[in-house]
Amino acid sequence: MARLGLKLTQSVATIEKLALNALVGEINAHFASSMKNILDPVRQAVRAALRTSNTVSELSSGSKLRGALGIPKGQDVVTPIIEAVADSTFIDPKKIKLTGKRFSGGFSVNVQPDNFINLLNGSLGFTVTEKGARLPWLSWLLTRGSSVIVADFGVRYKTGTGRSGSATMSKGTAPFMVDPVHSGTLSDNFVSRALEENANEIVKVIMRAL
Repeated sequence: MARLGLKLTQSVATIEKLALNALVGEINAHFASSMKNILDPVRQAVRAALRTSNTVSELSSGSKLRGALGIPKGQDVVTPIIEAVADSTFIDPKKIKLTGKRFSGGFSVNVQPDNFINLLNGSLGFTVTEKGARLPWLSWLLTRGSSVIVADFGVRYKTGTGRSGSATMSKGTAPFMVDPVHSGTLSDNFVSRALEENANEIVKVIMRAL
């Protein structure tokens, strides 16, 4: 049986480095093409996550929450919120680099600014009363927790009354505050909770897209 001889003209360390550099190139090329396919599925997953929120469900229907916040009957306030959060989602790619034998880089998926500026910029989540006053109910939900918002009035629930068709303000039920079930702060609110509770599903979407 004939034997084949193999002679290395470069050191093992050099060959290893060349192989790792080639692998870095392959990974970066794969990431570059994959990034285009990740954003839309992730935004869809974000939309789905928000729809699991009980607060979003309450905002969508003729519920006590809509009545308490004075949201006019028939007005869709959920879609603009969901779309604002989905539109805030972006992919931040960082090229894979090789330092010695260690890889660094990759990408991060960013959803929803911590300051919630996209939801608190004044164009979303407010109701204008008959007297022209603006009621920033989304800001109440996201930032006020269970603190008292109106000291002299509360909410009296009755079908067929008020802008919402289910409630009016009443001195006899003072004070007014957001229901603790739905109340939140900038660090813990119905948006952040929905995203955290569905984080694993969002990660699965990313993995499938890769």
